Amino acid sequence: MIRTTATLVTVFAALSACSHAERRVEAPLPAEGKPMALVGVSAVLGMRSAQLEVTFEADMTDVEVVVWGVDELRVTSPTTPALLGSARAGEKRTFAVDYVPGAGTSTLAVSVTGSRAGLRRSRSVTFDLTPPRLAVPSVVTPQTMDGQRVKVTRLP
Repeated sequence: MIRTTATLVTVFAALSACSHAERRVEAPLPAEGKPMALVGVSAVLGMRSAQLEVTFEADMTDVEVVVWGVDELRVTSPTTPALLGSARAGEKRTFAVDYVPGAGTSTLAVSVTGSRAGLRRSRSVTFDLTPPRLAVPSVVTPQTMDGQRVKVTRLP
């Protein structure tokens, strides 16, 4: 009984620690695929806000960054945080985004669009904000103090 209580307290403490921590997520350029804007997008995700960082791998003009919520996420800051005009290769830009996550699945979507060599290219990235769920056993097997399982029989 003591071990079961200690285990449940540990699980709930881990859940509460995970739900308040910020985490950094990278979305680098893929090595292959269809033509897209040459940008890398990373985010530091918090409970109600994110810091987005866009890294330009090539010179671009007419750059626009758009964010929106998918599933149950609602973005509360402006959905177009930047109309940048132009950006140079190697340049990094940071944007703050505020949102309200839903009760279930919440996803933040980011699109960076711009022109390079006369061609309009875009790159879209999503960040999952759904809190991780830890598996909690539905049945707890009683154990003795030395770790031996206790067999429980129900009588009619």
